[in-house]
Amino acid sequence: MDSTRIAFHVSKIQAEPYNVALLERNITNMLRDLNVTASDATKICLLGEILDTYGRSSLQEKRIIVNSYAKYLKRREEHE
Repeated sequence: MDSTRIAFHVSKIQAEPYNVALLERNITNMLRDLNVTASDATKICLLGEILDTYGRSSLQEKRIIVNSYAKYLKRREEHE
């Protein structure tokens, strides 16, 4: 994975950590751009690792981002 692309996406994700709709869209776009096709649990784990490696926000904000995305994936699964 190209670290420049990952850092770009992480900066977009961290710019609006409390706007859930935008957050979900930015994370989905990042995973798509990185060609990630995996189970939901793996996507959540990967997101946490990416935020730990490339993120500059607090642990609390990272936790909010990961939890928000996990809830989004759960809601999406329930509607399918």
